[in-house]
Amino acid sequence: MAVQRSSTVKEMWDQNSGQGGWNLNFLRDFNDWELDMVGDLLHVLRGHRPSLEEDSFIWRQGRNGQFRVKEAYSLLTNPK
Repeated sequence: MAVQRSSTVKEMWDQNSGQGGWNLNFLRDFNDWELDMVGDLLHVLRGHRPSLEEDSFIWRQGRNGQFRVKEAYSLLTNPK
């Protein structure tokens, strides 16, 4: 549905528009039966502002947020 399918969240967020806002471009007009769903999506997005800080992954099951194969194996073989 999006014009630019491989866009990132960062690319779709326009920080230059006042307090910031979503810059969404859709490939086509919506059918009548899709309007409520699109409205719901836009309503959800309106309540979320992406962080401008660098993003990263954290392994919550390990020490210090670092992934370790030994800990992952332990989780798989001995689930809590």
